Amino acid sequence: MESGLHSASELEKQTKLQCSTLQRAQLAGQQVQDLRERLQTAAKHCDLLQHGKQHYEEFLEQLSETMKVNSPAEGLGFEIRLKLVLSRAEQLFRQEAGALREQTTDIQPTAKGTITEKLTRWKRTSDPASEEEKSK
Repeated sequence: MESGLHSASELEKQTKLQCSTLQRAQLAGQQVQDLRERLQTAAKHCDLLQHGKQHYEEFLEQLSETMKVNSPAEGLGFEIRLKLVLSRAEQLFRQEAGALREQTTDIQPTAKGTITEKLTRWKRTSDPASEEEKSK
């Protein structure tokens, strides 16, 4: 009888171990599934980032061509190319600002003369004293 109790006790232990092992296997299976989903999501994000990077590189290339940044910049890294484009943009800005100042300086005397002439005409037409002198 004691051997039957011992067998029942062993059977109960084995059953508990089997249930515990089954639960751990199910949990591990769920974790594997979760990791697969996360990996797929990460792969999609990676693809999107790669696509964005490709568009960015194309934009940077077009911008470099438009701003006439030398072609050796193509072999350089992202950061250096960005610095070159920024430097070129600053250079073009300074050139345009200088050209605008020169143009404004050239226009100012002409504009002042035109404004003075218009004011003189306006004063003549709106001044009542000048109208009296005209009528005499």
